[in-house]
Amino acid sequence: MEVASYLFLLFLIFLLFTFALFIGIIVGMFVRVYEFISPAISYITRVIYFSSGIFFMLQELPDSLKNFLLFSPIVQIVDLARGIMVSDYTSAGASIGYILCCLFVLISIACITYMSLREKVLIAK
Repeated sequence: MEVASYLFLLFLIFLLFTFALFIGIIVGMFVRVYEFISPAISYITRVIYFSSGIFFMLQELPDSLKNFLLFSPIVQIVDLARGIMVSDYTSAGASIGYILCCLFVLISIACITYMSLREKVLIAK
């Protein structure tokens, strides 16, 4: 592999970390204010984990399911990383532009969530 591939892989890992950070901020704010959401988080986490593309390759899936899963930026990050690490694997429609747009929207939602729930979080418990 070339140096550019390793740098791109590090960039993808950074994007995945950033997604996790801002999803954690959003979920943490909501769970702190609305405690009834807390039991559902483990179920939601399992669904996200099993649909993230870690256990399967997008090439092996039917087109209808593949098109549905490509809406998830986490699936696209995993698919691009797999394309870098496995020499004969080609990424199935993943786009870095889509990932960055989703990250921008997620950051915006996290900022809006923080600004609207800031007072309630400080008062809670």
